[in-house]
Amino acid sequence: MDTTSILNAASDTLTGQLTSEQLLALKMRELELSLSHYTPVDTEDIVIPVIFFLSIAAITILYFYFSYKTKKRRLDLVEKAIDKGQQIPDMSLLTAKNKKEKSVFDYVKNGIIFTSLGIAILLYGIFNTDYNEMNSSVIFIGGFFFAFGFAWLLIAIIKHSLDKKRTDKKD
Repeated sequence: MDTTSILNAASDTLTGQLTSEQLLALKMRELELSLSHYTPVDTEDIVIPVIFFLSIAAITILYFYFSYKTKKRRLDLVEKAIDKGQQIPDMSLLTAKNKKEKSVFDYVKNGIIFTSLGIAILLYGIFNTDYNEMNSSVIFIGGFFFAFGFAWLLIAIIKHSLDKKRTDKKD
């Protein structure tokens, strides 16, 4: 039997024999015991994810805001040129930077960086002597970076073979 049921049985049998103060104290103790298994929510458990998602939203909003402002400035420049009767600037001015195609070296470089970072984080998570719940998270993050870097290396291999096929067809 748990203490709550014992208190309930004692209060039922002693109700006629207890004073009102004793009965009130007994009921308060019963209430304390029934509420003792509830634990309040730690604010850190809520605040950290909320801040994380708010920061992602803020970064996204700021990116689109400044991107919009840049495009608007470019269009205003073209409008002013038309109003003054000047020649319209090159169309590449209206678009974002002329993006050059990434070379195989760029993919290999990114792959080596992310794979090395993943291996370093994995090794830290594996060899950390203070084992706790964070180790599994660290190992997961290290595995993610390792897989991401490995994917960059695979893309480099595929791009290299495709580029080689294209140059063979041209010759």
